[in-house]
Amino acid sequence: MQGWLPRLDRQLEIAQQGAHADFRCFLSAEPPSLSSMKNMPESLMQSCLKVANEAPSDIKSNLKRAWAPFSQSRIDSVSKPVEFQTCLFTMCWFHAIVVGRHRFGQKGWSRKYSFNMGDLTICADVLENYLSKSSGAMDNAVPWSDLRYIFGEIMYGGHITDFWDRRTNNTYLKVLFTESIFRGGELGPKFCLPLVGDAEKKMTQEDYLDYIDTTLPVETPALFGLHANAEISILTNNTTSLFRTILLVEGAGASAGSDEGSEGGGTSLADRVEDLMQKLPEEFDMPTIQESAKQLLSGPTGPFVVVALQECTRMNKLLNEVRRSLLELQKGLAGQLNMSPAMDDLGTSQSLVAKWHRHKQLIICSTLLSCSGGAAAE
Repeated sequence: MQGWLPRLDRQLEIAQQGAHADFRCFLSAEPPSLSSMKNMPESLMQSCLKVANEAPSDIKSNLKRAWAPFSQSRIDSVSKPVEFQTCLFTMCWFHAIVVGRHRFGQKGWSRKYSFNMGDLTICADVLENYLSKSSGAMDNAVPWSDLRYIFGEIMYGGHITDFWDRRTNNTYLKVLFTESIFRGGELGPKFCLPLVGDAEKKMTQEDYLDYIDTTLPVETPALFGLHANAEISILTNNTTSLFRTILLVEGAGASAGSDEGSEGGGTSLADRVEDLMQKLPEEFDMPTIQESAKQLLSGPTGPFVVVALQECTRMNKLLNEVRRSLLELQKGLAGQLNMSPAMDDLGTSQSLVAKWHRHKQLIICSTLLSCSGGAAAE
């Protein structure tokens, strides 16, 4: 693959010159087996539109997505369809929980794990095999401890590398996957399984989908077993991402609240950089300021003058970094320099001062500097 993909990239470049307007090339790819391997040229990826089949973030969509592949004929083909259907629905809930925890970041899982529908499908096959070989009453027909170990330590646990994540995963199974599910056990706050009785044996796969729509409560962190405050960081990150995307869609447009932005239609990044360069003040003339401050150092305002001199020195460092970064970005936009990751981050961020975040303590003092610098110069 590493040999013919560059040739494919070249062929697509040639085809773009005289290709039909409706011509499209669809490529499917997965991460290479070794980190040193590169199976997709960067130029090819940059000219493509990404289409990914990713799990939804909300628990209802995850639950319906997990339950949908198991048809009624598959359920009826098992020797114990009632037990299989109830256990399978519980496993679908468990799958929706472990997948949905990803959106909570470090509060959900310490690392990103690739839980997928393949894990659930294999678990369903294992469950079917165990039920087919078991005998006895409903509660005794399911080897709970064996299945919890297989699901928690092998199937889903095979992805997990952190001890505490593994403990969390096994705790979910220990609480959910018990004989109480045959008696309308609670899967989450205010969400219970339907009772398994003579009337409920006729519940079909579609009935369970309707049951999800009508019974599942409004999603909260409590459904995942998390504190209510766990959602604060998600909402904050989503809001930040939303506003950043809006600014990028505007074409790296004018900064919020500026005169250019109020006229509608964002200015280009190059224009904004040029505008910032013009507004950037000159650095303090430290030799002149220090010479003027010698007489004041021995007076009652001496400590304040020392602070002003220190702040002027720090402000010069900040201004020098701002000017250097903007000049570097200008050259990158003009093609005189290759765009480095730092330059790319500077250009795509919603605020150009993000590049200088390590100097943020100096920015807080900008108001003081405008006054103390002038006083020291006098």
